[in-house]
Amino acid sequence: MTDETFGTKHLYTAVQLSLEHFHRESNLKRSGVGTGFILVSAKSGSAYLVTNRHLTDLPYADHKGYGYQLGGIAISGYSQHTRCLDADVVHQTHLVDQPVCAYPADDSVDVCVVSLGEASLLPGFNTMGVHALASGDAFRNGTVHVGSQVLTPGYPSFNKELADRPILVIGTVSSDPRYDAVMGSHVYSNRVLCQSFSRAGMSGSPVMAIAPAATSFWGEQSIQVVGLNTGHVSFDDPTIINGPPSVLTLFTPATEIAAVIHSFEGEGDPISTDDITSPISASPPTSSARETGL
Repeated sequence: MTDETFGTKHLYTAVQLSLEHFHRESNLKRSGVGTGFILVSAKSGSAYLVTNRHLTDLPYADHKGYGYQLGGIAISGYSQHTRCLDADVVHQTHLVDQPVCAYPADDSVDVCVVSLGEASLLPGFNTMGVHALASGDAFRNGTVHVGSQVLTPGYPSFNKELADRPILVIGTVSSDPRYDAVMGSHVYSNRVLCQSFSRAGMSGSPVMAIAPAATSFWGEQSIQVVGLNTGHVSFDDPTIINGPPSVLTLFTPATEIAAVIHSFEGEGDPISTDDITSPISASPPTSSARETGL
């Protein structure tokens, strides 16, 4: 076996999402766009779409969303499973009608996991295994640390239209990932700050890092999903998330994703209790305000 390097197959793990919301008491509809990625459980063979809650649950994101519920998600992406640069890239689509969504018990965690059923029945999207989620130990033992390089593939939007293909944004971890991120007096619970360009459309993107061989289970360099992009921070007002494009972004640690998948999988899931324990400790108490997801 050889060290894994980041390449085209990882870029195309990002999938484009188009979401339709319906008002329960009227015929009004609202649509949204974003990014997600698909994880497959080796234990159950089930596939899970991971994205942000503020994309799938409008009342969570905005008080104007009250009364709306998610009706469907159109998943669009590409697949290229080999490392050959001349291999064909195949476009794939999949419609999820009346999605089954699960969220963390802690409402401050902007994570959504959608059950997609049996992975073998899906089109050939590029996916990653649940085992690729970084454990809490990766944050506590320094595998993911201040200055670590992070790679975020996603579909940025321009003039409210998503890019046709994903792009890769590279950045570095800016805040101590063992603690809640802080800007001024504002605390971002269960999140890590990184210096990485982000704009609308990239919410829900996977945040990846290259794990050194010494920390890999197989003793080899590997690609890990360390978190989920949850938006960019406004320099003018740190309480505003997903405002104008910014070079400071937030990601939620992968342990929060693992915990939700664990709730789907039930007892016997290969992710241990230790692995899904949040690696982040609370920072010293300071004043905080609720962010506005846009």
